Amino acid sequence: SREEILGDLRAQDTMAEEDRDLSRRAIAEIFKGNTTVGERIFLRKDGSQFIGEIHSGPIYKGNDVVGVRGVLRDITEQKQAEEALHREKEKFRLLVEESPLGVLLIGDHGRYEYINPKFIEIFGYTLEELPTGREWYRKVYPDQKYRNQVISTWISDLKKAKDGEARPRIF
Repeated sequence: SREEILGDLRAQDTMAEEDRDLSRRAIAEIFKGNTTVGERIFLRKDGSQFIGEIHSGPIYKGNDVVGVRGVLRDITEQKQAEEALHREKEKFRLLVEESPLGVLLIGDHGRYEYINPKFIEIFGYTLEELPTGREWYRKVYPDQKYRNQVISTWISDLKKAKDGEARPRIF
């Protein structure tokens, strides 16, 4: 309650043990006139924990720092979402890195953004050697007539394919 916070409750009492020293150092910085931003594990009255982002700064009376002001935001859900995204990215990375198939990712502007190790093993080209689709097709299909056929087929497949639909081709 407001009364408890304004009474005998100390800021340290609202933090997990492992973050108390960090908090003490931040408060010392504030009393030197600095502002601080940090993430800490906080304790609710019932003992449950949450991750908070706290922005703190000094309260002045004249030129003297007489207190600390702070804004606290519960970022537990954000941190959990970030962790879940990190885990999914890691799964995807492992899947692609260990894939027995050559995989490349093409960005919005036709620039290649990633080539997996199997792709390099199969073709011998690195990402630096194949920065764009134009370079890819020129190097991998040196015969102009055949290259035009491959490109035409690929463009046609892109236009006709529905999301998630595979259109396997052998060239």
